[in-house]
Amino acid sequence: MSEKVKVCLIGGGSYNWSYGIIRDILMKSGVRDLDFYLYDINLKAAEDIAQLGRYFNKKLGTNASFTPTRDKDRAFKDARMFIITITTGGLDAMEKDLKIPEKYGIFHTVGDTVGPGGWARALRNIPVFVNFARDIEKRSPDSFVLNYTNPMTVCTKTLCVASHLKVVGLCHGPFSFYDFFKDVFNLESEKDISMVTAGINHLFWLLDFKIKGKPGYPLLKEKLKEKPLVKYGLYVVNDIFEKYGYLTYVSDRHPCEFFNQYITPNKERLRKYHIRRTSIEDRRKSLKANIKFIRDTYTKNKEITPPSREIAADILGTIVLNKEIVDVVNVPNIGQISNLPMGAVLETFGVINSTGFHPVAVGNMPNELVNITMPHILNQELIVQASLEGNLNKAFKALYNDPLCAHLTTSKIKKMGEELLQAHKNLLPQFFK
Repeated sequence: MSEKVKVCLIGGGSYNWSYGIIRDILMKSGVRDLDFYLYDINLKAAEDIAQLGRYFNKKLGTNASFTPTRDKDRAFKDARMFIITITTGGLDAMEKDLKIPEKYGIFHTVGDTVGPGGWARALRNIPVFVNFARDIEKRSPDSFVLNYTNPMTVCTKTLCVASHLKVVGLCHGPFSFYDFFKDVFNLESEKDISMVTAGINHLFWLLDFKIKGKPGYPLLKEKLKEKPLVKYGLYVVNDIFEKYGYLTYVSDRHPCEFFNQYITPNKERLRKYHIRRTSIEDRRKSLKANIKFIRDTYTKNKEITPPSREIAADILGTIVLNKEIVDVVNVPNIGQISNLPMGAVLETFGVINSTGFHPVAVGNMPNELVNITMPHILNQELIVQASLEGNLNKAFKALYNDPLCAHLTTSKIKKMGEELLQAHKNLLPQFFK
């Protein structure tokens, strides 16, 4: 009998992520004899997911084992892969990330990446990720670590600087191009689309693409004469495309937070660009619905949904079965984008195999896109430094530099930052001993 492959889900009780990750691994990784360890501080949630996994076994004819646990030694020892899907402080902390900036004219749509909300979320997550990196390296030094937690760039960078592990950040954002182009060009398969993307998580740029081997941007411009981007509900993306001539993430809710003109200084801007915010109430309703869906699935014999385009399962299959795939990765810059800082975590295509995650060279990014992207890269690097050093001065410098704070005076930014820090004081051990 072959040796079982151990996969540890950190945040294994996630009602948002664990269903899809486990389903995908069981249905499309090609790996059998799996041991899932569901590590979570919320043991009840992890037990729910364990019951779900056993139900998947019954429906799919698989024989994976599922162990919910709060025991880090037990969960982390000798794992082949770790998948991280946590958020430090949960929705109660995120509520403060959204509501405190509102008082200062910043109306986050998501609040998990940049701006004051992303800043506070990063500062909460970094100490936790430092501990994860060290604990994983101690117990499973040859493992692969897949991070889904936001802020993606900051959390992935933290894992990289705090360990020598094989680390990648994963996001489904670039898949949006495939869905969009299949719609625009009436394509049946993403194999008809080839792309070059470059940037950072949630602010990546489509530098070039082809549709069935033909240059894509000229074809797209012709199509947009018939049906412009705003008809697809992409008001922010349309504005960015008209200014710079390149597409970014074809979903307004993330890109708008990287600029200072869409969600500040009042709600009139949101109305102008038809921007829908995800409120904390929306998130609580979604969580409640996810819990019901998962419990109904294993108690009422529900059908399992089809596998997703997420690639965690493909990566596991690649590693265990010695294959190779190419997909989007968030990894430190080793020259894949030659005019962005070395070591900064960037989002490009990469080769994934049993030796690790290897970014594909893009070359230079156009200067006009560097001008937009660079401030965020430098800020994200500064946030990680500030947190690792326990340096509040550096943390505030990052907040002062954030484009979403451009309409505020320095004293107002400092006041907002201090409110956020006090609101999360018990989750910021690097600053408050």
